[in-house]
Amino acid sequence: GALIPVSARQFKVTGYASQATQELFASERGLVTCVMPATAYRDFGNVLATAQRSGFALANLKTLSEAGAPDQIYLAAELVGCISGAEGDQQLWDRVFRGATEPGLRSVQVRRSTPESAVLFRGSSTTATFDHCALLVVKPHAVREGHTGEIVNSLIDANFEISAMQTFSLSRKEAENFTEVYDGVIPKSEYANLTSELSSGPLVAIEVRAENCVEELRKLVGPHEIEVAKRLRPTSLRARFGLSDTKNAIHCTDLAEDGQLDSGYFFDILLNQPSPAH
Repeated sequence: GALIPVSARQFKVTGYASQATQELFASERGLVTCVMPATAYRDFGNVLATAQRSGFALANLKTLSEAGAPDQIYLAAELVGCISGAEGDQQLWDRVFRGATEPGLRSVQVRRSTPESAVLFRGSSTTATFDHCALLVVKPHAVREGHTGEIVNSLIDANFEISAMQTFSLSRKEAENFTEVYDGVIPKSEYANLTSELSSGPLVAIEVRAENCVEELRKLVGPHEIEVAKRLRPTSLRARFGLSDTKNAIHCTDLAEDGQLDSGYFFDILLNQPSPAH
């Protein structure tokens, strides 16, 4: 189901090209679903980072809440990695977390993904508040490179409240709709590169809340230009995880008045459209 950009066009992977390829990948790699309770909130990033260091890649991610307890957010994540030979939930847990001892990681449930567990990631439900918020997008290249967990850790360590988080795969048109405010403001080639990167694969959209949220988030994210970020703000997220001015790891809300609009694009408009692209 992954979307792969080829010459500015997107193609959806629908199956294996040969039996040999299927046997190679299907026999070694599989999907597991991890559910992290609300009590492990401060370890959400650590859970993802540990799994990614163990060779698991992020496939799906979504914050959820129990009925009647909207403030109690838990996190479901679907990961793909080598599970060949793992029998039972405990062996799957050991495969994902490699014997980690932190209480937050020990509380995570790990099971093989099933059609029933896939329901966790569907639907228009959201934990987003659209209030005193800003949006941070972990760009597709940073998701592929396994930086999502470290970025979530940085947000929590900086005392941002993560009120919603989910994976999305944007079409080129959806990326253009989201970034249309930059069209005609930044150079045409730069705008084309931005929308191309945002539509190049799964990204992670995160709604965060804090006092002076947008201003504080921009400080944490750092300058757009990577060389400037590395020189002036070497501990910023873009300096740490960015590769170039286009692949600079993060897109975030620029103006305080745009926080609700940015969050609403992902957690309202995209989730409620007739044919979801996430």
